[in-house]
Amino acid sequence: MEGNGQQDALIIWNIGVIGSSIYQALSAYQKVNHFPKSFEITRKDLMLQNLSKMKHRFQREYNFYPQTFILPNETSMFTDNA
Repeated sequence: MEGNGQQDALIIWNIGVIGSSIYQALSAYQKVNHFPKSFEITRKDLMLQNLSKMKHRFQREYNFYPQTFILPNETSMFTDNA
């Protein structure tokens, strides 16, 4: 952890695999926050893919978000619906 800016951090947020060397180098006051695959909700395109899968399975429960497009891949769909 030395030299990467984490030696003084109170909380270390990590979306990747956390190696044992990071845990061993932590001070008693430091915490690590890790949610496996959290990038699937923090990236808008992946969040939409997950919401779309759930909407396909549970149509009534997942009707809370507007029609959404991933641009530029779905530009033609977007312009057709405008």
